[in-house]
Amino acid sequence: MGPRSGGTGRDARGEGRGKGKGKGKGKGIAGRSLRELPAMTEMATRAAVLVAPVALGALAGRVRLFGDVRGAMAALNRYALYFAFPALVFAGIVDADLGGRLDAAFLAVVPVSLALTLVLVRALGGRLSGTRRDAGSIALVTSFGNVAYLGLPFVAQFLGAELVGLASVAVALYVTCSMLVGPYLLLRWSGASAGGGTLRRALTQPLLWAPVIGFAMQLVPDEVAGGAKAITGPIGASAAPVALFVLGLYLHAEIGQLRRVGRAAFVHVAFKTVALPAVTFGVCWLLRRYASLDADAARVFFVLSAMPAAITTFAIAKEFERGVERVTQTIVLSSVLATVWLPLALVVAGSLE
Repeated sequence: MGPRSGGTGRDARGEGRGKGKGKGKGKGIAGRSLRELPAMTEMATRAAVLVAPVALGALAGRVRLFGDVRGAMAALNRYALYFAFPALVFAGIVDADLGGRLDAAFLAVVPVSLALTLVLVRALGGRLSGTRRDAGSIALVTSFGNVAYLGLPFVAQFLGAELVGLASVAVALYVTCSMLVGPYLLLRWSGASAGGGTLRRALTQPLLWAPVIGFAMQLVPDEVAGGAKAITGPIGASAAPVALFVLGLYLHAEIGQLRRVGRAAFVHVAFKTVALPAVTFGVCWLLRRYASLDADAARVFFVLSAMPAAITTFAIAKEFERGVERVTQTIVLSSVLATVWLPLALVVAGSLE
C-alpha cells in the first residue's frame, strides 16, 4: 500500500513545514546557521511549552488545589499512560509514509543500537550508579527518548523539512522498540519478581500495542485510517501537557529529590545522551560503509538517539512504582543538558556523509 493521501502523510507535513525554506535547501548544516535564527526562536518556544505545564503542576501543588495530591497524581498519570500516550503514538504512526527506504539496513538501526546499549546498561549501569537495581531505571530512560515532541520538529528545523516523513518512520521504530523492552526491563532489572508475572505486566500496557495497531492500520483504506486518526489525535495531544503537569505536582511534593541529585542521576543521563548516541553513530557508520543506509537516514537516526529522556518514562515508572526518583531526575537533567548537547549532536551528525 502506498503513502497515505489526502494531506495526512509525509507530503502534507513536509509542505507545511517547508514553506519559505527553498533557499536553504541543499545547504550543509554549518552553512545554514545564520538562516536558523527563527528556528532557534521556535525551539525556545517549544522549550517554554514544555516548562509551562510543569510550572502549573507545581503551582497547583503549592496552593493545594487538590485535597489528595497523590490521588490526583495517580489518576492523571493513569489517564496519560493508558489513554493519551497510546493515542499519541497511534496517531503518529497510522499515516506515516512507510515506502521507499524500509530496507534491512534502515530497519536494523534502532533495534541493534538499542540492544547493544542495553547490554552495556546491564553490564555497567548498576556498578557505575552504585546500586544494581538502578539498571532497570537506566534501561527505561535509555530506551525512551523525546523523539516525537522534540525530535521531529528538531529534525525539521535543523536537518530539513524534507526529512520529516523519514523521521516519522524512525520515530515509529523507536517507540515500538522502546515499548517492547523498556517497561519489562524496568521491572525485571529493578528487582521485580522474575517469571511470567513481569512479562504479563509489560504486555498489558496499551503503549506496547499502540504502535502495532498503528502499523496494522496502514493496511486499511485511507478513509478508515484518517477517521481513526481524527478520533485519537485530540486525545493524544493531551498526553504531554497532562504528563508534564503531573511531573510538576510530583516535583513539588518531592522537591528534595532535585537537591539530592548525585552520581546515580548523572549515570542515567550519560547512558541516555552519550552511550546510546555513540552506539547509534557506530551502527550507522557501519551500515553506511557496508550496507545500504543512506546519509539522510543515518543523520536522522543519530539526532533522534541524542534526544533527552521522554516524559513517558515518568508515567511508566510512577505506574510501576519503580525508579521514580531516578527517572524524574533524569528527565530534568537531560532536558537541561540538551541545550548544550543537541547543538553538538548536529555537528557530529554532519560527519555521517
